[in-house]
Amino acid sequence: MSKEVVNVYWSWYNEDENNDWSFLAKTPESLFSTLSEQRVKPEISDFFLNSNTNFLSCPAINSKFRNTYVFSNSLETRYSYDFEDNKKEASLVGNGGLNFAIKHTPSIKSGPLFEISSAVILFADKPLNATFTAPFFHPPGYTNYGSPIPGEFNIGKWFRPYIFEIQMWNKKGEFILKEEPIFYVSFPSEEKIKMHRFNFSKTLLGYSKSSVGTTNLFGKNQTLLSRYDRFKSVGMREKILTEINKNLVDEIL
Repeated sequence: MSKEVVNVYWSWYNEDENNDWSFLAKTPESLFSTLSEQRVKPEISDFFLNSNTNFLSCPAINSKFRNTYVFSNSLETRYSYDFEDNKKEASLVGNGGLNFAIKHTPSIKSGPLFEISSAVILFADKPLNATFTAPFFHPPGYTNYGSPIPGEFNIGKWFRPYIFEIQMWNKKGEFILKEEPIFYVSFPSEEKIKMHRFNFSKTLLGYSKSSVGTTNLFGKNQTLLSRYDRFKSVGMREKILTEINKNLVDEIL
């Protein structure tokens, strides 16, 4: 791994200017560190076998896991829904939970697409791709009910949230989200990643909405590369980093 460092800044994405829900956001954990706590120590008898078979020692694997971070939910939520026979019924079950919305028609026929109010926003001080996926190395939890929509974009060239959307497997049933990993963020880079938390200010919300709003402003046929070029040409990266540095959080770990 390179000795170079990429600083990645993260925050809970919040459009509710009247409330701060950041206390619901758990600090992301390195997948490699999480698995290392469960690492099996070889016994004497194991030395008669191939002692290099632990996958955490494999460079093809540990380089992937070292730059993969686990984002977890901290508020148990249950929904009940029914989209059969042209119905569109969905409601929270119980006395609390994360809000949800249905903002898009489903892309596939299996069931509805829910947007959960558990979005995260990241930015890097260098060009860096971020890949968002389901938690593939944790026991299935909410993924028994649906799948998060994956995505990938350059978080050093674009400032937009990763919206936590779930494509349901069925048109009718329940959705249970416990205190569990909800998605992974992987950075395909040889450089070391250093994570920093920041408060999501009103100014940063405006920058993010402007980035997302270019679809309506410039048209739907833009490529990501064209958006990156516009972003760079007007100095958005420098403006965002300046505002983030004003809002960094000193975390006691």
